[in-house]
Amino acid sequence: SAPTTAVLLMSWIVSISSFNNEFLSQGVFIRRLQLASKSLHLQAPPVRVPERILYSRKLFLRGGSGNEAGYVDLTGDGGVLKMIIKHGVGDERPSKGDDVFTRFNATIASLDNGEIIYNGTLVGGQPFDSSLRDEVPRAFNLGTDVSNKGWAIALASMRRGERAAFLVRSDYAYGESGRTFAGTGTTIPPNATLRYEIELLQWNEVDLLGDGKLLIKYDVHALRRMQHDPMTGPPRHPSESDEAIVSYEGRCGGKVFLSSDGFRTVPLGRGLLPAGLEYVLTHFAVKGGGRYTVTMAPEYLAQSAGHEALGVPHGVPAEFDLELKDWNEVHDRFLDGSLVVTGLGQTADPYAALCKDSGAVNATIMGQGANGGPVFFPTQRLSDLVVGNRDIPEAVEIGISFLRPGQRGVIAVKKSRTEEDAGRFPYGEHLGRDSVWSVEIHSAKRPYQLSVDERVKAAKIRKDWGNELFNLGRYEDALGKYEQGFQVVRYNKDHEDAVKTRLILHLNKAACLQKLAHREEDWRALVDECNAALAIRSSCVKAIFRRGQAYMAAAACAP
Repeated sequence: SAPTTAVLLMSWIVSISSFNNEFLSQGVFIRRLQLASKSLHLQAPPVRVPERILYSRKLFLRGGSGNEAGYVDLTGDGGVLKMIIKHGVGDERPSKGDDVFTRFNATIASLDNGEIIYNGTLVGGQPFDSSLRDEVPRAFNLGTDVSNKGWAIALASMRRGERAAFLVRSDYAYGESGRTFAGTGTTIPPNATLRYEIELLQWNEVDLLGDGKLLIKYDVHALRRMQHDPMTGPPRHPSESDEAIVSYEGRCGGKVFLSSDGFRTVPLGRGLLPAGLEYVLTHFAVKGGGRYTVTMAPEYLAQSAGHEALGVPHGVPAEFDLELKDWNEVHDRFLDGSLVVTGLGQTADPYAALCKDSGAVNATIMGQGANGGPVFFPTQRLSDLVVGNRDIPEAVEIGISFLRPGQRGVIAVKKSRTEEDAGRFPYGEHLGRDSVWSVEIHSAKRPYQLSVDERVKAAKIRKDWGNELFNLGRYEDALGKYEQGFQVVRYNKDHEDAVKTRLILHLNKAACLQKLAHREEDWRALVDECNAALAIRSSCVKAIFRRGQAYMAAAACAP
């Protein structure tokens, strides 16, 4: 009969719903019953709703235990109720201060007066917060990023991989005042019981590449100490050309197959470490960040030695303990090995500026032949040494510009970079061979901290140096020196000698550009230099003449 058919149909909907692995709200269930009865033009008879999707009136009231619906009372007063949908693995649970990674859906379940919002959502049918549409899991710190205590209690009760539903009474949520979320404008009404559907993916662990093949478990407390240290600065990592001072141990099947036996210095980018470890060091690990546990798929074990040499079977993942103590920054200035600067360790002040051109440094310097050769520049402490003023070989000045106050460094120089300076120093014969310079920067002053007279002197030195290069036909190098000189006195517009020096530097840059220009934009740059010179002295004949030549050349280059 039709009534019997309706009962069977509704029972079938209930049975299917109870086996559904996805979250199913009471509203969805009720709508399915309504559609079924409407299609048969009958009044649906009473149907027993399984505990899996039962939301009784008592469940949402203050003091309700929720046991009727299969929920467990986490707080003892009915404030936070939990129903496990999928069991997690292991016995560990996150604790206060941990970084948890979740997928969740948050809806309003009811009001404390017993009025139930059957579809479990706000007006308009949308959850008030959800991560289900996010491309990556949502991360929270269990202690600082939690907006209500019920949410924190819920997360702290879960195991890795667990999926559960929670009912959080208003006094464990947003209470009598409710809450309006600033970003979305969504409002939680006063005295609202909330329903969370949460899947806890992991905590204190990052899937670095998003493919599950390179997982990092980190010491959250060590990272928090760094974040609260004002001298830590923003996170910094070694680059692929640096030397990492690391400790590591690799295990596979409980057997150690690779170990550093304490801290050691390892050049990166040369295949001396598994590719996965190098990626962690250059993209995630930080100095003082504690010990990391890295789990990597076999393809990230790739190393110059190969899998067999490491004793790791193909297709088997490995686990590493890794700690970054410090790293040495390595700079190959000309990318040919002729001038390599190694900054030893990171400075205590992460905001310390590099000792750039025209800055003054107090430094201790020693120079000797490469490979343990003779010392030809005995250890000396030089005060107020202006970088770029040619008081020491140019290659060493360039090397110093990669260091910071409070840092030691080693500058390895090939003879091709020092031969030109051989005639300028009493130790010139040693500059005709490869050399190594040890440098320690005690303190430094930025160019703007020099007196105006000191800046004018530095600008004139660079002008004269540029003239030497220009006469040798090295126009690009000469242009670089003129530009350095200009930057030193660029803002000294009230000092007569500085203004005169700026005028000469504009004209000299224009002369270099005239030698180098091939395109229309090159000639336009020359015009700009002439205009800058004429802004200083409107009757400057050289500037007028060169500008005219540039206009004609630019017109000839135009399409």
